[in-house]
Amino acid sequence: MPAGLNNNKPFTTDDYLGVRPYVYALGDVVSGRGPPTAQNAKQQGQYLAKHFNDDFQLSSPYMYKESGRVLDLGDGLLLEYKGYVMKLPSFFRFVFYKLVD
Repeated sequence: MPAGLNNNKPFTTDDYLGVRPYVYALGDVVSGRGPPTAQNAKQQGQYLAKHFNDDFQLSSPYMYKESGRVLDLGDGLLLEYKGYVMKLPSFFRFVFYKLVD
């Protein structure tokens, strides 16, 4: 870990997920750039990969895009999207997983 970075606290990043010049952070270690979810970490990784492949030309700041959340309860699915929560019976599991694959 680079000198001066504390691994006990989340990193505060700039709008481009930068911690300091040429040091970037993503996932659960980032504070204030969306919820600490796999969905957000994936979006952050895709954002950084695109800009790394563009020779670090960071033209637009990182913006988290909420796509909802799903929790498989075994006896059904719990879906949350834009503040609405609903539980679907287990027979919807097959249809849901076919749609997202």
